[in-house]
Amino acid sequence: MAKSKINLRDSELQARLGLIFSVVGVVFSLLLAIIVLEHFSPAQKTIAYSPKSLRQIGIQGGTAATGFVGVVAFWLGVMSLGHKRNARQRESWIGLLLGALSICLAIVLFAMFQMFKLPIVVS
Repeated sequence: MAKSKINLRDSELQARLGLIFSVVGVVFSLLLAIIVLEHFSPAQKTIAYSPKSLRQIGIQGGTAATGFVGVVAFWLGVMSLGHKRNARQRESWIGLLLGALSICLAIVLFAMFQMFKLPIVVS
């Protein structure tokens, strides 16, 4: 039985993994947007949350996870782009662009939460 080796230097594998990581990053970004914008009030420009809940920690962790996955997708897209043997140039570009999008969305959503958060303490 032959062992199959995964060669991370293969540009086609990098392109495919970059595409997979970028899709995961976009899904994480959408979940982060749902968590951040759940109690957003546009009229008052506030995001109400309970300081006793784990919401703030969840947003920080979600931002970190989204940013990490986005950076990995971006890096894999950059590393596989332009190789002569890469028949998956389109996947490289999509991974690169969606990775950058998920990084930007994570930063914007985290900044929005930090700017507009309003702790609500219930006695």
